[in-house]
Amino acid sequence: MIAKILKKGDTIGIISPSSILRDSEDIAVMNNSIKTFEEMGYLIEKGEYYLTDETGYGTTAKHKAYDMMKMFLNPKIKAIFSITGGDNCISLDEYLDYDKIKNNPKIFCGFSDTTSLLNLLNSKADLVTFMGPSFKSISSGETDYRLKSVIDRFIENRDNLAYEEDIEEFEIIRQGKAIGKTIGGNLSLTTDLISGIKYFDEQNKTDVIIIGRGGGSREDLYVFNDEQLARAIFKSKTPIISAVGHETDFTICDFVSDERAPTPSAAAEIATPSLADLLREQDLMAKRMTNSINNRIILEKHRLRSSMDRFSQYADRYMLGDRYIALDMILDKIDSSFTKYIQKKREEMNLYGVKMSSLNPFSIFDRGYSIAEKEGRIVSTIRDIDQGDKLKINLKDGKLDCQVVDIEANDK
Repeated sequence: MIAKILKKGDTIGIISPSSILRDSEDIAVMNNSIKTFEEMGYLIEKGEYYLTDETGYGTTAKHKAYDMMKMFLNPKIKAIFSITGGDNCISLDEYLDYDKIKNNPKIFCGFSDTTSLLNLLNSKADLVTFMGPSFKSISSGETDYRLKSVIDRFIENRDNLAYEEDIEEFEIIRQGKAIGKTIGGNLSLTTDLISGIKYFDEQNKTDVIIIGRGGGSREDLYVFNDEQLARAIFKSKTPIISAVGHETDFTICDFVSDERAPTPSAAAEIATPSLADLLREQDLMAKRMTNSINNRIILEKHRLRSSMDRFSQYADRYMLGDRYIALDMILDKIDSSFTKYIQKKREEMNLYGVKMSSLNPFSIFDRGYSIAEKEGRIVSTIRDIDQGDKLKINLKDGKLDCQVVDIEANDK
């Protein structure tokens, strides 16, 4: 979100979120800048905590944050400038209400150490911030480009904001183009190391953090052996490259970082590999992956074949053997049951035979009896015959034709 440009009659707020003014010379320079803006038709409102206190050390981060929030919540204030740079600006973070700042967007211009504050406002309040000259130096008389840059950006809103001051030629570490979001400011002063690591790690937009210093004495590098710094590096979820000192220098940071570079330039090369290197690494990884997959397939085939062989042996030795034994037992049971069934049926048949034999009318012949027939019908009582009837007597071994001469009844 970009705040509206300034118009004559607008009020500009000035605060000291980093260092405060400690001597009369600094105050005089600041008052000169105030006079310049007032002559241009703008009003200036100063924060409460921009000067040293009675102790000579300044004020707390909470008071500085109070000044800043008061400026953002004041509807008359259209722009906020940092009076000077300094250090420990990151300490204001926990006291700022970024939702309120987001709902009250204003031009915010910082300098040097204020870089951390600029990026906090951009990431947490979605506010477009500006890295520019400190307010007290705008009309310092050293160069006129400072005042001109403020007029171009915040008053005339010029599109061409190119930096035109003569500068030394940049050293190009690696040729090419890069696409991404630019984080502006004084990156060498992006907060103290511990707070800076915490800040960039919490953004979830940073790909890699480089902690670098171009050499120095043992005392200069001592800060990179700090225990709290080592713990902050260890806790960081964002990869960190340590590039402190020359190739022969080692610090505790080197041992807890994700990668150690011998120099800051080498760290930049590690963080931005060339396309050719990436393609070679990609080809190498593809070959390794292919070989790994092929080896895994061969290994799994061998394991499968070995398992099948063991299963076959087990089946032949145990499973089929058990089935054969079970089948034999079933056959024995069937044979035994069938034998018993036949024996039972034989006994039943013999019993039926005895019964049938006893019911056979011809079986009485064996016991000396005979059967008398009259006209083809068996005679069982004397009432069925008369004297003179002709009868046929059946014996065991033949038949007799007889005539009844006399009939004699049994006595009862």
